Amino acid sequence: MTYATLGALLADYVIKRGLVGDPQGYMKSLWKDIEAQLDKFIQHLKDQELDEAYSVNCKNTAWQRPGQPTNITYVVTNMGDRIICRLMTKALYFLNGWSIGSGTDMEDATGGNRQLRNFIRCTIVHMFMHLLNESACASTWGTFYAWYSMRQMGDVSSSSTNLVYSGDCVQNSAVHLQVGEWSMQHAVKEWLNRNVDIKLKLNRGSFGKNCRLAVPKTTGSKHAATDQVDEDTLQKIKDIEGNLQTAMRKVLRKIKKEVKEEAIAAGDISAESSAAPESDDDDDEQQEANGKNSTGAAFYSYGQYHYA
Repeated sequence: MTYATLGALLADYVIKRGLVGDPQGYMKSLWKDIEAQLDKFIQHLKDQELDEAYSVNCKNTAWQRPGQPTNITYVVTNMGDRIICRLMTKALYFLNGWSIGSGTDMEDATGGNRQLRNFIRCTIVHMFMHLLNESACASTWGTFYAWYSMRQMGDVSSSSTNLVYSGDCVQNSAVHLQVGEWSMQHAVKEWLNRNVDIKLKLNRGSFGKNCRLAVPKTTGSKHAATDQVDEDTLQKIKDIEGNLQTAMRKVLRKIKKEVKEEAIAAGDISAESSAAPESDDDDDEQQEANGKNSTGAAFYSYGQYHYA
């Protein structure tokens, strides 16, 4: 999307919402729509129903690399790359509206129209990508491959649009959304720099240690040094991915709360402009920590790559 297109969308938004000549009303309305999508994304991160779908392409034996010819692939040996690939893929499922979690309501028209709503989601997944890059498991290869494999999937059905494939949302988009003086692109980095405790939470020593685990050898792989799966390693991987998702949700909720407080203090929005009251889902996170298992679901894959 170009800035000209975004400008036209926002102009249409102002007209349809009856906000011409009301800049504070415009910012209040737009923030409510952004906040609503942030809430949906946080809820999407909690849902485990499609976790198998997020991992299918990330399990490929070898991947393309950024800046390299696509006909050349490289064997993945670090589990951190796979973990980040899965988490980024999960975010891209949200982008495309491929979420079935409770409270996500992916087919609504929040944002005034579908194009603007999709742009808000594109901004959110870029914000999430930046958080991943700040974590102990940071992997630019993992995030790249998530975007790459999503683009290769194409449109999976006539009733579903893949915004990465269509080019409506591309990695490292140069167009960014602002509400008043607030820019989503800059807010996360500046907020993380101010909140050292959160950076430490995303970079806990146990995170880094487990993210550097070697990719487990699986039965039937021609590269396998053993014919048995290391169950202990697999459990560590599952734990680190779940813990990292929980940390991400906490960070996103805190960012949302602080940004709203700053906007209220600056007079950009009023105190009652929140789309919903703040909630604390620590009980839900405790339930996840106690072993709430995901269930299988249909998933999409564009094919496996094998290193020869």
